[in-house]
Amino acid sequence: MKKQYLLLLILSASIDNIFAQTNYFPPNGPTGIGTTSPSYQLDIIAPQIAGSETLLRLRSSDALNDFLSFQNATGGSNSFIPAIRGVFTSDNRPSIMMIGETIPANDNGTWPVQVFDSRSNNSFLVNRNLFSWRNFTNELMVMNPSGNLGIGTTTPTHKLEVNGTIKTKEVNVTTTGWPDYVFAPEYNLISLDSLNEFIQVNRHLPGVPSESEVNLNGSNLGEMNVILLKKIEELTLYVIELKKELNEIKYTGKN
Repeated sequence: MKKQYLLLLILSASIDNIFAQTNYFPPNGPTGIGTTSPSYQLDIIAPQIAGSETLLRLRSSDALNDFLSFQNATGGSNSFIPAIRGVFTSDNRPSIMMIGETIPANDNGTWPVQVFDSRSNNSFLVNRNLFSWRNFTNELMVMNPSGNLGIGTTTPTHKLEVNGTIKTKEVNVTTTGWPDYVFAPEYNLISLDSLNEFIQVNRHLPGVPSESEVNLNGSNLGEMNVILLKKIEELTLYVIELKKELNEIKYTGKN
């Protein structure tokens, strides 16, 4: 019995002598893999292997080609960008899923179930984009620190900026002011002669942006709707006025 106990002590000392140089497995407290002085409950320092550093890989025995790994996205030395990688090769279902789950009793309030947070050392980011959606190296969509979302552009200057065609069933544009004041008795409607002179000189309607202005600054959909409605209402007044003049001519002719 003493010989067996002595053999176990020797074997244990040999294992400690072999592995204690890079690993630390105490009976309790922080555990270290690749380090003998762990700073966390599980502290892993992985060596660089074949141009990549994978700290952890999780697999199932019945699907060895599918896995979840935590690795270095740089693929180089002296820098570490943590990357979570899900690989699924069995069929065309998602390769990785992130699920935030709660209970029906907590389905209330304003807190979201999942939070994606980009920050600068416990402060707000000011210059760099917060999030990016890519197809390999092709940048498809970004969100900047002002909350502007850009699709097809990496520098959005509006809450939603799309470099391409938008297809939608409905657009609801809110705006302040509506040009019904055109029908007020005190509204000063420009004469047709003055309108003609303006058009001849400027080549566009008064109060309507010129082609060069639109090419330079674009067109605000809400503002343009207001402008177009104003011109329609003015046109309606011109038609009513011409109708009155025509009726007067007909009445005079009959007499």
